[in-house]
Amino acid sequence: MAGQPGREEAQGAAARARLGPSWAACTDKPALHVLPRSGWLNDPNGLVWQEEEAGPNRAAAGRLHAFYQHVASGPAWAWGGLCWGHASSPDGVVWRHEPVALTPSRDGGHDAAGAWSGCCVPRPPGAPRGVPSHTLLFTGVSLREGPHARAPHWPPIPPESDLGLEQHECQLAAVCVDGGEGGLRAWQKRAAPIIPHAPPPGARLSGFRDPFVFQGWDGGAGRPWRLAIGSGHKGGRGCLLAYASGDADPSAAAWVAEDGVLCDGGGVV
Repeated sequence: MAGQPGREEAQGAAARARLGPSWAACTDKPALHVLPRSGWLNDPNGLVWQEEEAGPNRAAAGRLHAFYQHVASGPAWAWGGLCWGHASSPDGVVWRHEPVALTPSRDGGHDAAGAWSGCCVPRPPGAPRGVPSHTLLFTGVSLREGPHARAPHWPPIPPESDLGLEQHECQLAAVCVDGGEGGLRAWQKRAAPIIPHAPPPGARLSGFRDPFVFQGWDGGAGRPWRLAIGSGHKGGRGCLLAYASGDADPSAAAWVAEDGVLCDGGGVV
């Protein structure tokens, strides 16, 4: 499975033990916002409503699920520690901690240095039965060398797509394997990137990360998925790259770059 909740929860418990009762008594701690039990929190990575069927003694309802960037082992960002935290709520006010959804690969995968930001994509209406109920799209990061580098069996980065950064960034997917009925707690990563040849060859970019689906798939209407990826031009201006796919399954989609960029720091293109 993608997550390793036992390991991450043990790290969090150790961190809380070091803080003692001061953590619970802290007056600066938010009372209504999503907050991990301990450690570092950053970008929200997916906000999705999950319907729950009616039972013998309850009406149909649902839960709001929030994923977020999280380091359980300490209060600071760290290579190899960045996970996807997870919390759920019936009303957006009272939150329940859920097991960590994604952790970095420990076997030299594309996310050996961290599972960075992304989004959660529910199965679209009309999709074939084999399409997962939910898919996490995220940026996997690995370093060029050391314990957080990719394993040697992965193909090298093509020189024309090498951004010259300390880390290599690629877009990965994890699919829900509990059908959504288990509370979105069980995830399975796809091993290979969803965009195999990326970043765009010859582009002078400063990053390639944080995928976000901004248009849903509709096979009957011939409407493809559309995906934005955060980037920037070397020299300072930020930009968004656009990709599209007509495949109903976003985790197995043949994502193709659209012409130009969606927008950049100099204005809409």
